[in-house]
Amino acid sequence: MEINKYQVKIAPEAAKDLKEIMLYIARQNPRAAQNLAQTIRNKINSVLGTNPFLCPIVTHYPGLMAAQYRHLVIHKNYTVLFVIMGQTVEVRHIMHNKRDFNLL
Repeated sequence: MEINKYQVKIAPEAAKDLKEIMLYIARQNPRAAQNLAQTIRNKINSVLGTNPFLCPIVTHYPGLMAAQYRHLVIHKNYTVLFVIMGQTVEVRHIMHNKRDFNLL
């Protein structure tokens, strides 16, 4: 088991994003919602906790690029937006890939 080098924090807005995603999916398939939530949590902890610099800086959105946001595609439909501050990775948003990231 690999030991995390970075502390991963989930910002309140990202926690809210995840809750909204789960509620939306659970309307049709509660099991799929639980599975997706587990996949998202596992990937956040395994990738961002060990080497967040593997994830590229967001370049398509100037505001996010200026703030040094990075992104991790969790699933074909969902992306995690985060920033690295020293040894801490803060997950700021979990978004559907079809959303307009300019709204952040």
